[in-house]
Amino acid sequence: MKNNKDSKVNLIVYAILVVLLVIGGTSAFVYHAHQKAENEELSEYADSSKYDDSSSDSTEDDDVDEFESSTERSSTSDSNVDQVVSMIQSQFKDKATVSYDKDSKAILIIPSDSEFTDEVVDVANGDGDEETWNKLIDSINDVSSQMVSKYDAKVALAIVNPQNHDKVLYEALDGNTVYNVVIDGSEK
Repeated sequence: MKNNKDSKVNLIVYAILVVLLVIGGTSAFVYHAHQKAENEELSEYADSSKYDDSSSDSTEDDDVDEFESSTERSSTSDSNVDQVVSMIQSQFKDKATVSYDKDSKAILIIPSDSEFTDEVVDVANGDGDEETWNKLIDSINDVSSQMVSKYDAKVALAIVNPQNHDKVLYEALDGNTVYNVVIDGSEK
């Protein structure tokens, strides 16, 4: 009986630690995003005023500028996704493997720590602690929302079944639940 109680206490402590890591990482994430946005705005303003030539009527130059601008946005988006992945990796250090899958346009969190693995496997099997799971998915939704609002990285954020990497246990996009194994069953 005591072992079961200790296990629940450990899960609650683990959930609190995960929430604290997400909040701390999110704060750093927001701060760096804000700093980067300010630097880009200043740089963008300087670049546009430097090359502003109102007397030029060449549409060819305009086409080149539009191409360069869209290329720049594309690489900035990849860079933003990389920054988000790096931030999430630091939050789940020693707890999970975090990577970006370009095909599915999703950041994948695959539990690797035995305690975290047991927790998500229990949830997938219908035996997990619902309160701990809900705290984890609330944190995932918050990070997912901030990925879009602060980094313009509109990609899914998913917790993957550590026993079967082809199965997603939870997925969020733009702060909203796309899939939750607890509610939707094992269809994904």
